[in-house]
Amino acid sequence: AFGVKLVNPPPKTVSDWPCFRHDARRGNRIDSMVASDAKLLWTAKIVEKSKAGMSNSLPEDWTTNPIVTGPLTAPTVAFDGTVFMALPDRHQIIALNNQTRETLWRYIAGGRIDTPPTIHRNLCLFGCHDGWVYCLNAKDGKLIWRFHAALEERRILVYGQLESVWPVFGSVPVINDIVYFSAGRSSCSDKGIVVYALEILTGNLLWKKSIFLPKDGHHGHVNDLLVSDGAHLYLGDQQFDLKTGATQN
Repeated sequence: AFGVKLVNPPPKTVSDWPCFRHDARRGNRIDSMVASDAKLLWTAKIVEKSKAGMSNSLPEDWTTNPIVTGPLTAPTVAFDGTVFMALPDRHQIIALNNQTRETLWRYIAGGRIDTPPTIHRNLCLFGCHDGWVYCLNAKDGKLIWRFHAALEERRILVYGQLESVWPVFGSVPVINDIVYFSAGRSSCSDKGIVVYALEILTGNLLWKKSIFLPKDGHHGHVNDLLVSDGAHLYLGDQQFDLKTGATQN
């Protein structure tokens, strides 16, 4: 995908749902009316459900994962109505044509993808449990860049699959052409959690902040989806300046 340029987004419509829970605030709402006689337009089978019957089988082990709750994530809808979603345990992002139900492209990453990708302009961005963040061309799924967010190349076994000690949640907020994400599990273990800000088109690092267990014995932080009010970035009760990463509890 060399030579891809950041294009102006198509006009927003009331049906756009460009990231998990709609926006960086995770507002979970759009200004749209739903008809009282709403009808199903189409369905598409994306993945076959496992038929394993053994109680100790890997597929059943995966179903106990509190982060990944099924074979498909919720969808995001943007980029002229294209539907995007992740297949968590298959490490895939898939794009569907909203009119024809045709699979436009699939991309296989290096680990679980727990939430759907974020669509910004002509880009498709997501974090992965392999410790990387990916940026794809939303039109054809070609890789534009990827960023190694994990502090080291280390693996552990989690719900039947190998993943990084510093996983990244799939849904990464994008604000003013800057993508934000956090890698890690807890500020109490494995060198803590690291929060990043990258230039969206190039993947160049703008700032990086680490969260460690406080020395005074106060509570630590568990990694979670990042939230923004447009002025600051939040990880739990930890606040970051969007431009500099300066922190304030």
